[in-house]
Amino acid sequence: MEKIIAELKLEKEQWQQRCHELEKKVEELEALVKYYEEEFRLLRHKHFGKSSEKTEPVQQAAEEDSKVFNETEQESDTGKAEPELEEITYKRRKRKGKREEDLS
Repeated sequence: MEKIIAELKLEKEQWQQRCHELEKKVEELEALVKYYEEEFRLLRHKHFGKSSEKTEPVQQAAEEDSKVFNETEQESDTGKAEPELEEITYKRRKRKGKREEDLS
């Protein structure tokens, strides 16, 4: 009887040790999941989040570009007639026998 009790105590200790190891493993895995979730959040923010660029420099550059184009229009000779555009039209002949070439 004492032998059975000793074996049960040993088995109980083994199960407690195994339980402790599994709890430790769960804690490690939870920490790893938390780390990956944070990494995912940061990468998603980096990819889809607000950019550090401001719109003011872009608007200023657009205004400067529009000044250049306006200047070109103002300096152009409006009395000069624009050349007429010639329209070129032609029909292509369909290639015959292509299907036979493809199948052979």
